[in-house]
Amino acid sequence: MITDKIIKPNKLACIVGLVCTGMLPALAYSADQDDGAANENRVIVTGSRIRQVQEEGNAPVMILTRDELTQSGFTSIADILQRLPAAGSALNSRYNSSGNFGMPSDGGGVGAGSAEVDLRNLGSKRTLVLVNGKRWVNNSSASGLGRAVDLNTIPMAVIEQIEILEDGASSIYGSDAMAGVVNIITRKDFDGMEMSYYGGQYDVGDGKTNNIEMSFGSSSEKHNFFFGLSYRDQESVSAADRSLASTPKPGGLGRHGSSATPEGRYLYIDANGNLVNVTINPGVTNPTFDPNNPGGPNDDFHAWSNADRFNYAAYNLYVTPSTSTNLFAQGNYEIAEDTNFNFTAMYNKRKSKNQAAPEPIFIGPEAGTGNAYADGVVIDVTNPYNPFGVTLDSSNFIFAGRRPIENGPRQYFQDVDTLHVAAGLDGVFEPSGNPFYWDVNWSWSKNQASQLKTGALNARRINLALGPVAACNADPLCVPLNIFWYWQHDARNVELYFICAT
Repeated sequence: MITDKIIKPNKLACIVGLVCTGMLPALAYSADQDDGAANENRVIVTGSRIRQVQEEGNAPVMILTRDELTQSGFTSIADILQRLPAAGSALNSRYNSSGNFGMPSDGGGVGAGSAEVDLRNLGSKRTLVLVNGKRWVNNSSASGLGRAVDLNTIPMAVIEQIEILEDGASSIYGSDAMAGVVNIITRKDFDGMEMSYYGGQYDVGDGKTNNIEMSFGSSSEKHNFFFGLSYRDQESVSAADRSLASTPKPGGLGRHGSSATPEGRYLYIDANGNLVNVTINPGVTNPTFDPNNPGGPNDDFHAWSNADRFNYAAYNLYVTPSTSTNLFAQGNYEIAEDTNFNFTAMYNKRKSKNQAAPEPIFIGPEAGTGNAYADGVVIDVTNPYNPFGVTLDSSNFIFAGRRPIENGPRQYFQDVDTLHVAAGLDGVFEPSGNPFYWDVNWSWSKNQASQLKTGALNARRINLALGPVAACNADPLCVPLNIFWYWQHDARNVELYFICAT
């Protein structure tokens, strides 16, 4: 059960700490009841760990306890947070359309493989994730260091509760908290050893998940120590096996499929100034074209329509596979009556995979790829596979799109190592009866990612292989490319081939 709690901090006579601030909304607070009424007004802001005054206003905080997390049946906190009413469409095992993210330098590019949280649909970069009130290490992918936390680095075994501030907190934390704050509180007062295993799969017999967790802990009046070891293995689910995801629009294709098809789509202006917009008939591997009656009974083409669009969604993954191994340790020790030492250490190794439909060939002046080689392609009349009998260039060529199924789907394999170490001292002293809280912290993080992509195409080689055959023959690595043929395909059983132009 998820509950909303309105936190109403009491008033303080003064604000104390290493950094003094104005009146800021509190995410959560604790009051020391043992010291009497004088100390009941101590307010700790979860996140900044700076005591705050709040004369007016309340901050809505959603708190998920460990019992609620366990009862959910999920093995990943990302799966839980992404089901909150306030959550948007962040990267996760079901939202990882690798072919459409590009290669931005913020690490959110193709095949990122991360699991993030996005509050109020403002973007995961605007949702701050904290662990015990401190900023956590950001994610990483082959396109760069990210600006969001990969929740795969925080295993369920170490979590005591999760606090979600569903209101903007940019005045406290900056623009990365514009959508809200998620603060993950780890387990501290834990004695003994705990082991758990979860195994499950979908009722159709796929998407199997195995999750193993071991926890060790010790606590006393002066110290607490916790160590966690976890391993999670999530297998894939093909989008072709789910009616909700098997087509770009549930229930059919229509205009929602791709115009880059295995049969190809070809647009140009013929010698009479007429628009030719055709595609190859199914089953034809060596097509002939009738320029006097395009799409007529004497050639192997027909007029292209939305019914010819390609169903790229069936090649995607409904659940992306990943394995994650995590080591986590933390401890607190009371050095003196008013001074404590704390440390946190974490190592996480993730291996994951994303998949998208075979990379399309979009060429021609109106292709709009922004790639000079692709947009400037000339399909020369000397190309032995050109069925149109004329050169297609900037004077008459509009656009061509073909999906080379024979090249296999695009696949992205990630290998990510994340290391985080932090230590600090904190305490309190009370000159003249007024408490002053202080803390000093040090942290070091390293996130290293490598990625392998298969199924990519080289636009420069395609340009050469479609152009004048003499230019292609002059290159010992070039073979004229045939994009004018039909490939029988099945999204769930695609053998991997490589076209000559790669």
